[in-house]
Amino acid sequence: MEADQLKQDLQEARDSERRAKHKLLEITSKSTYSPSAVPGDAMPPDLSFSRENLSFDFKDTDMKRLSMEIEKEKVEYMEKSKHLQEQLNELKTEIESLKLKERETPLDILHNENTEKGTSKHSNFKKLTLQSTKTRAHTCLYKVPQLILHVGAKIKP
Repeated sequence: MEADQLKQDLQEARDSERRAKHKLLEITSKSTYSPSAVPGDAMPPDLSFSRENLSFDFKDTDMKRLSMEIEKEKVEYMEKSKHLQEQLNELKTEIESLKLKERETPLDILHNENTEKGTSKHSNFKKLTLQSTKTRAHTCLYKVPQLILHVGAKIKP
């Protein structure tokens, strides 16, 4: 749903850019702007500009306005495009993590839990080795002498 909305926004931005380019081409393809409403005789004689200059000024102003409009739409398009790309990347990452979770086996889950706790097979072996060493030492130091005393007491008549 969100991806469809993003695609639609991107398409609208492209359409807007296309319309602005079309307007610019329309303006530039016209030879001159001819103000037919104002005849040359009706202009006051003290104004020192000709019809050609007037039409050029209108055309130049329109060109600047359209160029600025196109530039503005281009910037908006680029911003939307960048935003859409970031959102798409986030969605891709989320989808990949969900796919990985789907394929996880119970052993993978156990491994991840042990990793979070800081336990591994190596640390478990080390613990077992230490425990068995302590048990053997305890047996040798405490239980064997008691056994000897106990057996020795039984041997004496």
